[in-house]
Amino acid sequence: MSGLWDAFVGNEGRGADKWTHYFPAYERHFSRYVGRPVVMVEIGVGEGGSLQLWKGQFGPSARMVGLDILDKSGFEEDQIAIRVGDQADYGVLQGLLDEFGPPDIILDDGWWADREH
Repeated sequence: MSGLWDAFVGNEGRGADKWTHYFPAYERHFSRYVGRPVVMVEIGVGEGGSLQLWKGQFGPSARMVGLDILDKSGFEEDQIAIRVGDQADYGVLQGLLDEFGPPDIILDDGWWADREH
């Protein structure tokens, strides 16, 4: 997975916003999933670029699932599914489990807003 940083820095696709000090942890914990049929759920889709980065790193057997409170379905592509929902809603989370099965990786990259439900 050593190419993750290079892919991030050289990204010319959709925007990807990551804290640089997280990359060693990504490498350490996620490298074992490269080339495997991994299911990754990323909470917070942003501009969709990080889902593309993960897809490129894990390979053609990987399934990326983005969850966002806003409709980002325009970022769907081969191996990338986008679902709309709030991570605090158990029904939304159960729906993800029912549709995609248990994820191998959950990455919470969303932001929390103080709002009334």
